[in-house]
Amino acid sequence: MWPRQQLTHAQRVHGGAPQRQSAHCQTAHVRINVGGWLPPPRGGRTVRTLPLLLCLACCFATSHAARIITTVVGGIGDGGSAAAAKVTSPSGLSAYYNASSGGVVLYIADSGNYRIRRVDEGGVITTVAGNGIQGFSGDGGAAVDAMLSGPSDVAALYNASSGGVVVYAADSSNNRIRRVDAAGVISTVAGTGVFGHSG
Repeated sequence: MWPRQQLTHAQRVHGGAPQRQSAHCQTAHVRINVGGWLPPPRGGRTVRTLPLLLCLACCFATSHAARIITTVVGGIGDGGSAAAAKVTSPSGLSAYYNASSGGVVLYIADSGNYRIRRVDEGGVITTVAGNGIQGFSGDGGAAVDAMLSGPSDVAALYNASSGGVVVYAADSSNNRIRRVDAAGVISTVAGTGVFGHSG
């Protein structure tokens, strides 16, 4: 039986018939570089997509959008299929459309694994920042060797003139905003590491 509140909502959206629900899972921020920003629903750990929209898991029924939902990230490691890659408490996602390849590239703030990760057009996942150890280190060196602490959001900017991508990450527990340039070098662009307000 559908709860009364859900049935009422389904009637408003779909004219009476409740639609199939997707599995409940946890989520956080979603950002689409070419299509704006979606507010975060609450609840998982699986990155999913809808046609033209990307979302980090979902705790709402698919009845809210008459589309087919598929998993694009969720089991083990780098260099393999993103659908088989483990992510822990992903809390932010950025996506951009690569006009040259005709595909979409995702960047994920993999908070519980202390990494920023990338899913390419072919669905292969890699780490672009963070060595998986919580802490702070690495400025001026390779981003994959750096330590992050609770990265909570990410933004990826494609530079059309250079053909490279610059990534900005909210390194929340380190109280810093960090940048990974097109060469993969990490630096701090804001924050001293001390919690508070100044400057």
